[in-house]
Amino acid sequence: MDGKKDLEIANFTLSGWKAVAVAVALAVLFVGFRVFWVRSPGPEAAQEAQRYLMLESARTHMPSPGDLENMAPDELERRARDLLAFSLVRVEDMKIRGSRKDAVARVKVSVDGRTPPDGREIRYLRMERLVVGGWRVKGDASSLSWHLKLW
Repeated sequence: MDGKKDLEIANFTLSGWKAVAVAVALAVLFVGFRVFWVRSPGPEAAQEAQRYLMLESARTHMPSPGDLENMAPDELERRARDLLAFSLVRVEDMKIRGSRKDAVARVKVSVDGRTPPDGREIRYLRMERLVVGGWRVKGDASSLSWHLKLW
């Protein structure tokens, strides 16, 4: 070698701009793989996401005890039907990006086979996988966090 830094792999030598081009190509390949690498988490993660979405929907639509006393019977009946509909939340499709400790899930949701009442068919959830207990939803996430989640 004549003083230049060379990359030698199995009697194949790269030097100068060729070595830089190969290094850049490998970096682009690695980052591209991580960006488009999405996995299906399995049924236990989908069940946890479904449970979280049902409870969140019921919580936001549940009237306070004071409001229940002042509601008309037809309004109570409508609220009861709405709450029953939230028990029909289904996870249609779910993909996860990230590590087991900090993952972001993209969840396609339906309520009784239709678009949810709030209109949000695609939800993003921050999740983690625990050794004991399996998957756990930490909370909501944004679509930006889904697209930027590489590791």
